[in-house]
Amino acid sequence: MNQVQAFLEQLYHEFKGVSEGRVASYIPELARANPGWFGISIVTLDGRAYEVGDVAQKFTIQSISKVFVYAMALEDYGREKLLKKVGVEPTGDPFNSLIRLDEDSKRPDNPMVNAGAIATTGLIPGKDPAERLNRLLAMFQR
Repeated sequence: MNQVQAFLEQLYHEFKGVSEGRVASYIPELARANPGWFGISIVTLDGRAYEVGDVAQKFTIQSISKVFVYAMALEDYGREKLLKKVGVEPTGDPFNSLIRLDEDSKRPDNPMVNAGAIATTGLIPGKDPAERLNRLLAMFQR
């Protein structure tokens, strides 16, 4: 076993028993989740995968999708053009706070709150909504 896999195994056994917190009940898909599911998966830049635990369990990614959509928009537009549409200022707001736009630019402050994520998603290019959605789904599947 190599060092990365050994380290994942160590982490898994150390944290598998943590049962603090509760499954979010305000989103039906999350409410159905088993709080005992736990897995860790790492894929290195050269494509090697290391896994331990419930890694085959399908789950809803929820707000972590914002990171991937933002990365896709960065790839499509570049940093300068994207910053004209969505800022990167820390808001201190929860992910689901009501729309808060920068007073001067009229843009969302942060792509990781829902208003910024919606604006970022709206920037994904495609000839129609179906093509844009398919681009996003293909990216998530990768």
